[in-house]
Amino acid sequence: MAHITPNGRVGIARTTTLVFLILIFSSCIFGQQPTCTVAASSPVVHAEGLAEQVGDITITCAGGTYPVVTQLVVALNANITNRLDINGNLTKVTIGGTANNQGVLPTLNSPKVLTFNSVQLTSAGPFTITGIRAAIPTASGGSSSPQQVTGSVIGGQLNLPSTTLVLGQTEPTLLSSVLNYGVPCMGSPATTPLSPTPDFPGLLAVGTNASTVRITEAFGGIFTAKTLSSDSGVRFLVSLSGYGPNAQIFVPDVIVGKSGTTPTSAGAYNIPANGGTYTPGLNQLLLTRVNLADSTGANGTLSLPTLPLAATNFTTVTQVPLVNGAATVTYEVLGANPTTFDSAQIPVFVVVPSTDCTKTPEENTLGATLAPASTVSIATQTDPIPRFIANTPPSDCSIMNDCTAPYFPSLIVSATPITLNGSSLGQTQSAFIAVQNGGTSQLTFNVSTAYVPSANQSAANWLSLYSTTGVVDPSQGINTSGTTIFANPAGLQPGTYQATVTINAGVAGTATVPVTFNVGLAGPVIQSVVNAANSQPGPIAPGSIATIYGLNLVAKQTAIVTIFGYPATVLYDGQPSTSSPSQINVIVPTAITATNAAVVARIDGVDTSPFTISLVPNAPAVFNPGILNQNNSVNSAGSPASRGDIIQVFLTGLATPVTLPVTVTIGGQSITGGQITYAGAVPSIPGLDQVNVQVPAALTFTGNSAPLSICLPGAGGQAVCSAQVPLYLH
Repeated sequence: MAHITPNGRVGIARTTTLVFLILIFSSCIFGQQPTCTVAASSPVVHAEGLAEQVGDITITCAGGTYPVVTQLVVALNANITNRLDINGNLTKVTIGGTANNQGVLPTLNSPKVLTFNSVQLTSAGPFTITGIRAAIPTASGGSSSPQQVTGSVIGGQLNLPSTTLVLGQTEPTLLSSVLNYGVPCMGSPATTPLSPTPDFPGLLAVGTNASTVRITEAFGGIFTAKTLSSDSGVRFLVSLSGYGPNAQIFVPDVIVGKSGTTPTSAGAYNIPANGGTYTPGLNQLLLTRVNLADSTGANGTLSLPTLPLAATNFTTVTQVPLVNGAATVTYEVLGANPTTFDSAQIPVFVVVPSTDCTKTPEENTLGATLAPASTVSIATQTDPIPRFIANTPPSDCSIMNDCTAPYFPSLIVSATPITLNGSSLGQTQSAFIAVQNGGTSQLTFNVSTAYVPSANQSAANWLSLYSTTGVVDPSQGINTSGTTIFANPAGLQPGTYQATVTINAGVAGTATVPVTFNVGLAGPVIQSVVNAANSQPGPIAPGSIATIYGLNLVAKQTAIVTIFGYPATVLYDGQPSTSSPSQINVIVPTAITATNAAVVARIDGVDTSPFTISLVPNAPAVFNPGILNQNNSVNSAGSPASRGDIIQVFLTGLATPVTLPVTVTIGGQSITGGQITYAGAVPSIPGLDQVNVQVPAALTFTGNSAPLSICLPGAGGQAVCSAQVPLYLH
């Protein structure tokens, strides 16, 4: 009824379990059936476990004719996860006492049902089925609360009662907390010249910076060592990340738990600093680092293979290789106390040279989960036993009675509501939310926004964040810092908008700050700033005429424009047509020397949002029409110039007085020197420039015009030229 797929896992035939059971027990061997009772032990099993050994099932029979050969079926409420052999049979499940399985291993009929096909009872009395492993319901997708592992047994030639057996009581395994002291800006030494090889006492002696991960049993005695039927004891996968390229990480090879003679500690949690002393025979918690364990915490060899036979003080540490600033370290329970709650500290020593934290902030994370970590909740040939879901453990401070201790980080944030006022399509408003750390170890927090539904909440994402810690993600922060919130009304209609900003520091606390954004009627908005001669975007020269396009720029009383804080001369304020954006023509102040400048228009006392422009010394642009013929008529197709004539070209964007050589290009022919009779400002009109040039007598062109542009030397030897305009010619 079961077959093995190429990957070694069990494939289930389409025949249902119910039909299978009917077929097994439809045939009878005539004779008196024994009458039996069934019972089970109910050990505590790991709620996160995917291959937990459940309780033994004991069947006691009386009466009947012996020997009896029968089939037994055991059904659980969880997947059975014993390792499979190459034939798909379940290993490590045995029958002992007055019965045996005659050397035939059980098979899986379905993920939750195993079958002994040939069990021989030699006499009346008890026999026991032991060694069944299961994926606990809490770990394999069932309820999040502790569950019971239950089962039942059906015996073909045995008169068994229909009984639901409790085979295990699930309890959570791991609680944890972290005292993370990050990377100190002043650096952290590794050793002294007298001690070239780092060890635990040497690191303590030179004051090497250390963070600590504390692991604590969530249920007494649930940190268990290796058994004969398991590949390893309970393991812990310590994950580290966020360390710079110059950091070195050292961890102890052996960890003595709180129950030890002297617990391992780097001085954290008010425990004196010591490498740790273990005394055999006292049921003390002892962890050993696993060499070459993989990223899930599986495989590898133990740095301390067996429990010491005499009292031992541990001093050795090992450097952990970092890959892109991250690593994992695996520890395994070698010895444990089976009756009481226990805990252990795992110090993480950080060696790093001094650095400028304002320029290279490092956000370090570390924590522990159960290992080997896995998601496989079925029987396979290769997956480790035991194995666990890698859930983030809850805090252990309640059990350790130190939740309010000053060494833990503590989030301090004022929850005073924030009210911002703006205008529709107007200027972004901002406010600062200060975050403080009331503890001594590193506080890390996340910042998120949520919008409150309302009739006016037509647009989300009007609220954005900026972290003051310099981290890449603005929704994160470290220690005493803060977050600036920006409320942007660009896409909002008038009304009241509400949101909440939540600062979540995990066990260190959570704070929620309400934000109200009152958006009034639309104010003035700058949409673009261009050269007034050709309305083309690009750099603008001080002293030139620029055009500001936007919305609601028409003033009823006053229009004031500032560029880089300097007042600009307003030449025009109006709206050319009902279908055009409103515009303001200004002369850019000549005093500006910056390469970038903010333009702000104040229309009847209301400011626009700053609009940034680029500035260069020369940005020539020719007006169109902007050329006068020799007779002072406007150059056009109906009034062309003649070759040899001196024409007047009017433009804006020259740095005056003009000291650089000016080149006029007409029809591809460059004109310089004496043929340019004037280049400079028009004295009577501020911001307007003029170049007088003689059209070459031998100029060739096609049609009725030739393209004309004005060029000047620019940065790096590159010419700065105006856009071409047509010069109409005979």
